Amino acid sequence: MKLTQSFIFEAAHTLKWRGVNVYDQIKSNTIHGHTYHASISIEGEVVAEGHEEGMVNDFNAMGLMTDFVKSQLDHTFLDEVKDLGRPTLENICLYIAKKAKLRGLCEVTVERKATGDKCTYEIRKTQKK
Repeated sequence: MKLTQSFIFEAAHTLKWRGVNVYDQIKSNTIHGHTYHASISIEGEVVAEGHEEGMVNDFNAMGLMTDFVKSQLDHTFLDEVKDLGRPTLENICLYIAKKAKLRGLCEVTVERKATGDKCTYEIRKTQKK
């Protein structure tokens, strides 16, 4: 089974790149902001007993983790977020995956709906031999 929890954060960034035309270059190099829609997904089996009986994971625990990750990104200048690197959608997905310490983490998605841009990072578990 797969569980997903979503959150929204607002942040500004630059990309410091040479675009395909002068307009793109100016737009990307200038500080600008986006509304980001992110989601974290976990996979696992339903727990048979104990506190999490009948669940893959407790949504409250997932909520604490998404709140923590959101607090690292919301209303920030992404260029200055430690360990993020160049603030592309791809690097934001990788950053969230590193910060979201959840059992069974399998997917992170970050989307800018206003521009139609979306990145999904699928985390493949290595199989034991």
